[in-house]
Amino acid sequence: MTIRLLTLGIAACLALTGCDLLFGTGEDPLGLGDDDDNGSSSRFAALDATCDSLALAGDGDPAATDEQLEMAERLNCYRQVAGITEAELHPILSQAAQSHADYAAANDEFSHGESNTEHEHYTGNTARDRIIAAGWPYDSFVETVAEVMTRQQGGASPTRAVDKWMESVYHRAPLMIPELTAIGAGAAGTFDVMNTVSPWAAAEARFARYPAAGQEDVTTAWDSDWEIPDPAPDQGDIGLPVTLSTISGPAGGGLIVESTSLTGPDGAVPFRQLDPANDGLLMRTVALVPTEVYAAGATYDVHITGTLDGVAFDEAWSFTTAD
Repeated sequence: MTIRLLTLGIAACLALTGCDLLFGTGEDPLGLGDDDDNGSSSRFAALDATCDSLALAGDGDPAATDEQLEMAERLNCYRQVAGITEAELHPILSQAAQSHADYAAANDEFSHGESNTEHEHYTGNTARDRIIAAGWPYDSFVETVAEVMTRQQGGASPTRAVDKWMESVYHRAPLMIPELTAIGAGAAGTFDVMNTVSPWAAAEARFARYPAAGQEDVTTAWDSDWEIPDPAPDQGDIGLPVTLSTISGPAGGGLIVESTSLTGPDGAVPFRQLDPANDGLLMRTVALVPTEVYAAGATYDVHITGTLDGVAFDEAWSFTTAD
């Protein structure tokens, strides 16, 4: 199974309006011939065991397919590990996600847009168009839409689609907003699709940290070349990106990062910092992207400070890599 992470585009985000984040993963478009999914089973074995042991909340959609339930449950496993609210699988958002997966499979068209307006599965050119067509009462003043999408040569695989999104930087970001309003899932052919709707603001600041505080058996390496844009240019295997994601209102000043550190058994770990000040794709996330592989069986300490909508925050936590 070959899979490549590909950020396809982002709509303009204006003050007091919504924003569509459009992320996708797909088969190797550059013909690199490297299969990043080799060893996936062993790489995710610890997480598989964790997910099997968790009692996950109800899915919210009694008519959901097995594939839709699988995708929602896998995401909610990650969210429970991160200590944030599980996301509800909503039938309207799933209808929109499934229609886009069906359209992509029928037309062999890996894109967030839909060019064939006469096709039976056409429901809109953008993710926002499609959820509105399905009946979602979208309000751009209070919420924003995101879509992530995969194409896997071996066929749709909801669990591994979520795993690959969560290993990355840009694809992880919309899935770890602490308070998602709802999610929708769809799978067809070689395509997996997930839609999310998130509020712009919350009553109080909340953060999602990943790898999570106290998490063990974190994978030591991730191949950054499989995400476009590449969060670590001129690098191959690196340590798993560390992200801190939050909710903020666009009129409230947003997320401003003041200091960051990542420390391991041998001292400071070199990393590339991505945040709203230098990356327009990360409106509510700061990412520390290590430029080297983690040591096995080692504990790493993260410390990030800054302000969120003008209120100071100080987030510190640790995680441990697999032996």
